[in-house]
Amino acid sequence: MFLHLMIVNKSGGLIHHRALSPKAPKISTNEWLRIGSTFASLHAIAAAAASPLNCPNNKNAMGADDGIEEINAAGMILRCLQTRTGIKFVLTAEPNADLNLDAVLREIYVLYTDCALKDPFYELEMPIRCELFTQGIDNLIQRYDKLANNNNNISTGITIGRTGR
Repeated sequence: MFLHLMIVNKSGGLIHHRALSPKAPKISTNEWLRIGSTFASLHAIAAAAASPLNCPNNKNAMGADDGIEEINAAGMILRCLQTRTGIKFVLTAEPNADLNLDAVLREIYVLYTDCALKDPFYELEMPIRCELFTQGIDNLIQRYDKLANNNNNISTGITIGRTGR
């Protein structure tokens, strides 16, 4: 199950955040701002520390190849997609979730480009206040949650619904 979504601009400012599940910890707006800027700083430090180790071939087709890509912890998985323009899409999920976080992050990036960037009232580097983007995220998360629930039911042998007689 997904927990949080955070989008950080190239200068380290938080431009979007939201809880994606009722299980997600409650975090105040000021804490979100602090988390966003701290993550951007840690991401930059990791990129600078790893620069001599970078490979000439970029393995990440959608974004940059430097900085933090994933953090595994006891209570969550954090996955980051950095675009070529420096925007970081950060998604957290429960560690036991059988989800393709990379695919979800790429779809969120497509929603961002289709909804926010095409909005004539949206200004780059500013907070995202686009209802179409919010609805798209809701639909995406619901779709992946249903897919994860169906996979869990298949793997455990649980059937849901009516049985024919």
